Formats: sequence, structure tokens, C-alpha cells
Amino acid sequence: MLARSTPCGEAPNPATPFAKLPDGKPFWDDKGDKYQSSSFTYPDPPEWQTVFINAEKVPEPIDAAKLANFDVSRVGAEHYDRQIDGWGEINPDKNLKNDNTYDNYINLYPNQDIVIGFKNVGTESEPRMVPVTRKETFEEKDLRIRTYVSQPTDHSTLPMRADFMSQVVAYDLPIGYCDATWDKEFMADLRRKADWTQGEDPYLSSGEPDKVPEPDLISQDTVVDEFYKEQSKLPAYRAVNKA
Repeated sequence: MLARSTPCGEAPNPATPFAKLPDGKPFWDDKGDKYQSSSFTYPDPPEWQTVFINAEKVPEPIDAAKLANFDVSRVGAEHYDRQIDGWGEINPDKNLKNDNTYDNYINLYPNQDIVIGFKNVGTESEPRMVPVTRKETFEEKDLRIRTYVSQPTDHSTLPMRADFMSQVVAYDLPIGYCDATWDKEFMADLRRKADWTQGEDPYLSSGEPDKVPEPDLISQDTVVDEFYKEQSKLPAYRAVNKA
């Protein structure tokens, strides 16, 4: 398990702290962030919960001190009118938006209702005020959303940790194509070979990975290939004039 202020790759521990990590901070590192994880989707685990880590101790575990701040949080990174690090903000050095997917995704967000006043739908003696709203403009939505500072997924950032990959992952990670899980016997064999204590994987001594043929099930086509394939089906005048 990789967690804040928790050693990784140490000897098996049937009661490894989970809900209450040693640093005493909230379980989710975006607690207090206005974009924090939904407590419905990602509830806090029960306070008593621990996990049974049963993997063998690796030769060079990562100590708890090195993992105190291994995960960079976006908490406190939000800004409003003036900022340059939001996903839809322009990077002044590159003159490009920090995330080139922003223009595609902003339209997926609905326009919020903005309260512009109240009206009485009751009577003078028994007033009942209800809000009068209008939809926010695109400019208002852009200002609201573009300042969001995204936090990359762990599975995309953790491989950037050389110590984690070389000291822990390399010793206990079966690697194969996604369809490997369909063949339970093959998957069990893959896991066994990935177990460094078995000493069966020649990679551990040679450093040379196996040359595994790519299954036919995995398509070689790209989006560009599909685009040109569809373009070739259009009449010549359509392709030229874009009419």
C-alpha cells in the first residue's frame, strides 16, 4: 500500500493503518477543497478500518518519512480572476491553455442558475418569496470553471516516482495485455512469475524484458486512420468543398 506517512514494501502487517493514517490528517487529501471528492461517491472509511498487507518485504522498502508528502494536492491552489495555473488558463510561456482538453470539456458543464432577485408568489399578508434566476453566460461559466486546478490521477503520476517503481513495483507487478485476465490459469502463472521471491522471471537477473506478441484483439487503428477512412467514402466534391 502506498499512503501518506506510511512505509511501503515493509514486512507483512495484518493491521496496517488505513482509515487513520499516521499523519493524523483527513483521509482524503482534498478535504476542505471547494472541489473536494463527493462524500457520497468517496465516503471516509470507518475509523476502525485497517488492511492486511501480506506481500513479502522488498530489499529496499521506502520509509514513512519519504512518503510524508509524496502526493501533491491541489488544496489551496484555486484562484479566481487572476491566475495562470487553472486548466483553462493561458500559460504565458507557451501562449497555450494549460490543458488542451478544456475547450472540449467546458460545454459538458451545464450553465448554473444565478439569482437576480426575489418575487412574492404569496399575498401581502402571507408573503412567500421565491428566487428569480437567469442562466449564467458562457463568459461567466468560463471564468468559474477555467480556474479549476486539476489533480492528476495517481495511476498517471505514480510511475514518475523512480523510487516507488524500482524499489517496490518492480518486485511484484504482473504485466500483460488486458485480455490476460480472461485466462485464469495464464493469469495465475503471470502472477507467480511476477513474484520476485519465486525467482522464475529471467528479467530479474537479465534486465531484458520478454518480447511478447501483441494479441490480434488489440486494434492498431488510430483516430486519424478512422477519420481518413470515413473521408475517403465521401464524394469528391464533399471532401473538397466541405459542403
